Amino acid sequence: MLFVDESGTNSKDATFTLGAVAVHESAMQALNRRMNDLMAEYSRLTDHNTDDLEIHASEMLNPGKGSPWKTVNHQVRRRVLDRCYESLRLMEEEGSAGAVAFFGVAMDSRFKKDYSVHAREQIAYEHLLKKFDDYLVRRTSSEMGWVVHDRRIVAERDVRQWARGWQEAAGALGRINRFADLPLFADSKTTRLLQVADLVAYAFWRSYDKGHDQYIEKLWSQFDIEGGRLHGAIHLTPDYADHKCSCIPCSRRLSGNVKSIR
Repeated sequence: MLFVDESGTNSKDATFTLGAVAVHESAMQALNRRMNDLMAEYSRLTDHNTDDLEIHASEMLNPGKGSPWKTVNHQVRRRVLDRCYESLRLMEEEGSAGAVAFFGVAMDSRFKKDYSVHAREQIAYEHLLKKFDDYLVRRTSSEMGWVVHDRRIVAERDVRQWARGWQEAAGALGRINRFADLPLFADSKTTRLLQVADLVAYAFWRSYDKGHDQYIEKLWSQFDIEGGRLHGAIHLTPDYADHKCSCIPCSRRLSGNVKSIR
C-alpha cells in the first residue's frame, strides 16, 4: 500500500511536493507501532491521549490554536520531530529493506509555470503513481498495489479521474497496470502510516523550498533504490535540462544513477 501526502499547496510560488511511503502488509503493524510508541512518550506533556497526538510536521513546528502541540515547549516539539525522522532512518538498520520504501516528487515553482495549478499537480501525481507502479512490477510478476491519500476534498475527484485514465490508457509516462483499485482518501488522524507520508512530504518541501536538508538527509537511504539506481524520487525543474541542478535526484539522473545514497 502506498500512503501519500503533499506539501506546498498554499502558494503558487512555493515548491509543490508529494511524499509517500510504500508498505508491505508484513511491515504495516510494526511501522504503525513504532510511531505510536514514540508519540506515547510525549502524550503526557499534553491534555490529549496518544491516539489524538498526530505527527504533522508543520503543525509540530508551528501549532495553531487548538492544536494538542500548542502546550508543548518549542524546543521539545523540535526534539520530538527530530526523533520521528531518526526513527525512520533507523528502519533500514533494523531490516525493513524491501518491506518499506519512500517516494517523493518535488516540483519547482518555475516548472511548467505557464500551466494551471491543476495541470501541474496532475504531472506531479502521474510521476508519483507511475513510480509506485514500476516499483510493484520490479518486485514481482503479480503483486498489486493500493493507494491511500490524506484527505484533500478539493482534489479527490481529480486524482481518482487521473488514476482511472492512466489505468485505461497510457499517459505521458506510460500506462499504470498494478493498481487494485482507484486511490482511496482518509483522514491522516486515523493512521500513523499517512503521518509517515506527511514526514516524507515535509522533508522534501523543506529541502527544496527552504534549502534545509536536515530531515531529508535522514531518509534518502530508505527511498526506492535498486542496484544503485534511485527510482523513488524526482525533482521537476527547468534547471535539469541545463544540467544546473546538483540535488541528489537530478545528479543521479544525469550520472546514470550509479552511486549509492548514504
